[in-house]
Amino acid sequence: MEEPLSDLYRARDYPAMSHPVADPAVNFVAARLVGLEAPFPGDARILEIGCASGHHLLPLAERWPAARLTGIDFSGRAIRRARGLAEEAGLSNVDFHECALDAFEAHDGPYDFIIAHGFFSWVPDEVKARLLSFCHEHLSSNGLAVISFNVEAGWCARRPLIEKSRAIQQFGGVDEMAALGLLKSVTKDPADLAIIDDMLAKGPGILPFDDFAPVNDAWPLDRFVMAAGNCGLRWLGESVASNNRPQVWSAQDEAEAARLFNDRPLLELHQWMDERSQRTFRAAMFCREDAPMQARISTEVALDFELLATGAPPHPMAERIYETIKEHGRASVPARHVVNALARFGEKEIAREIFLGIAAGWLSARCEPLRASRQLPESPKLSALQSACVRRKLPVVDALHRPCAFPESDYAVLSLMDGCLDLGGLKARAAVLSPHLDFDRWIGHLHALHLLSRLP
Repeated sequence: MEEPLSDLYRARDYPAMSHPVADPAVNFVAARLVGLEAPFPGDARILEIGCASGHHLLPLAERWPAARLTGIDFSGRAIRRARGLAEEAGLSNVDFHECALDAFEAHDGPYDFIIAHGFFSWVPDEVKARLLSFCHEHLSSNGLAVISFNVEAGWCARRPLIEKSRAIQQFGGVDEMAALGLLKSVTKDPADLAIIDDMLAKGPGILPFDDFAPVNDAWPLDRFVMAAGNCGLRWLGESVASNNRPQVWSAQDEAEAARLFNDRPLLELHQWMDERSQRTFRAAMFCREDAPMQARISTEVALDFELLATGAPPHPMAERIYETIKEHGRASVPARHVVNALARFGEKEIAREIFLGIAAGWLSARCEPLRASRQLPESPKLSALQSACVRRKLPVVDALHRPCAFPESDYAVLSLMDGCLDLGGLKARAAVLSPHLDFDRWIGHLHALHLLSRLP
C-alpha cells in the first residue's frame, strides 16, 4: 500500500457503514436475472476485502448463522474493533485478519461471494491487478464477486473542483468541508454547485477517503471489464439489478438507447449511458469466465424471489402487482403469491411484469423472506449486534442492510431497547432522556426502516 494511503488510515478511522449494493441477498437476484445460478448466501462462504471495522460483514454474519464469513483489512485498529464487536455480539461465524491482500492466505476458500467495496479506485494499479486475479483464483465455480469503482465519465467534472478545494485547504489551513463551503460561496455554475453539494452531503467522515483521498483513480467501464477479463473474470452487470440503468433516466433516453444500440454489444450501451448520465460510481458483478451460465433467460426466473414494493408502478398491471405486495405491509411477498392472487392474468404475463419491475426498480427482490410485523412490538428489542453498535454510538444496520445513524440523544433511548420495557415505559424514559424527541413519530420511523420489524 502506498505511503500516503497508509498515513491516512493511521490518522483517521474509516466510517462504520454497511453497503446495500453489496448485500448478497440482493446480488444473488441480479446474478440469477442474467443467467448465473449463484450460491444461496445463507450457508455460503463470504469474503470481504477492505472490511474496515466490519460494519458491512457483521450484520450478514448475524443474519446468516450457517454462513462462514471472513474480513481482511490492513488497518490493525479497524480489525481490532471488528473483532471486539463480533465478540460482544456473540458472533462465532466470522473472522477478521489484519493483512494486505497480497499477504492474505485464503485457507477457508474458495469463496461463494467476494466483496470489495470502496477498494479498487483507491489502491495502486498493482493492487488492482492482484484483486482481480485473486477473485479468479478464489471464487467458487459459480461464485460471485462484487467490486465497486469510480467511473471516469462522472469524475471528469469533479476533479477540477477537488483541485480548487485542495488549493483553498493549503492556503487557508482548513478541512475539506470548509474548503468546499468557501468554493461554493464563489461558484456560479449550477452544475458545479450540484457537484459541490453532493460532496458536502458525504460529510467530513467520508470525504478524506473518497473525493479527497490520496489515490482516487476513476476508470471507464470498458477498461475495467477488459482488465477483469484478462484475469479470467466475466462481467455480469451491476450488483443491484435496477442499477443497470442510471438513476435519472427518461423515456426519451430509453428510446434513443434502443435506437442506437439495438444490435450492438451491451458494454457499448453501458458506456454510452455512463457518458449520458455522467455516472460517478458502479458496483460491478463478476463470475469466473468458466462459470456455468444459462444460455437463455426466462422471465419466469423472477417467480423464485421475495418481493418488496419500492417505487412508483408505471401502468395499471404494475399497479395491481404493487398493491398486492403492499397488502402485506413491510414484509416481503413471494412472487408466486402474487401470481396466485392475480391468476386471471396468467403466470407468464405476471412473471414478465415482475421481471421488468425488478429491472426498473419499482420492485425490489431478494433471495430470502423479510418477515415483518404490521404492528410495533409491545416491548422493542434490538439484536445483539445492534445493541453493541448502540453502546458504541455507531450506525445501526437495518434488515435491508442500510446503515442508520442517529443524533447523540437518540442513542440513550435506543440503549433501553432490550425487551424489558414496553412502549409506554420506553416513552416515559425517553421523555426524561431526550425531552425534545417526538417519541411516537420516532418509534414509527424506526419501524418503517425495518429496524424493529424483523421476526425470527
